Amino acid sequence: MKKYFIFILPYLIFCLTFNSCTRNVDNNSNLVGQWQWAYSYGGLAVQKINSSPNIVKFDFRSDMMYTYMENGVIKSTDKYQLTQVNSNQIILSLSNFNASKLWLSPNGEIFTIKKDTLTFTDYLISDGYNHYFQKIQ
Repeated sequence: MKKYFIFILPYLIFCLTFNSCTRNVDNNSNLVGQWQWAYSYGGLAVQKINSSPNIVKFDFRSDMMYTYMENGVIKSTDKYQLTQVNSNQIILSLSNFNASKLWLSPNGEIFTIKKDTLTFTDYLISDGYNHYFQKIQ
């Protein structure tokens, strides 16, 4: 029995060391394009917050760069990263994100795309929001 354990131990150490629960996602084709904020829904009072009069847009590029704009003014532009948590959840992380006017903070949030709607979900907060964006390009 000890012989088998000696041969198996290095394999177990290797698997535990280099196998992770998360992995970076290279395919961002569904996310690439321009997205305009439509509304957000949720919070402790379960309320709907409309985007009007603010025009908020994200532009996600295929080279893993994003641009965030409020009312036509660029507020943030930098890299983004997608991390697969499980088969149903991908986390979006934005480097140097700055939402100066809005409470909207979709950094490190799970996102889903259905047809032309991008949804950010505050998954770390029990009374979080869902932020809905419509694809414009």
